[in-house]
Amino acid sequence: MILSALLLASPVAVDDEIVVLASKLRTVKVRAITKKREGVLVLSKCRITRSSGDADIDAIPCAVAQLCADEKPPKTQVMQACIVEKSQERIDTLVLERRSAQEEGK
Repeated sequence: MILSALLLASPVAVDDEIVVLASKLRTVKVRAITKKREGVLVLSKCRITRSSGDADIDAIPCAVAQLCADEKPPKTQVMQACIVEKSQERIDTLVLERRSAQEEGK
């Protein structure tokens, strides 16, 4: 209910914030190492090599990479598609959480 109200109250602001956060996510540099074991990719290492300056944004890439690796993707392309999809979901959630916190603070 609250999330619906937030979206209806300021759809442009939410869209702008999504663009800003997605842009910040693109500035993050990540070193992720995957290995193929028993026909599936396994994430063996992941670390941030360049921060966006936003801890919430910096937490997304490696967390999402691990979630996608847990799904046991057979190919790099499947893993990459999963990472893109789950990253967008995380950004959407982060925007809604921040909007909600702003509304509660008013």
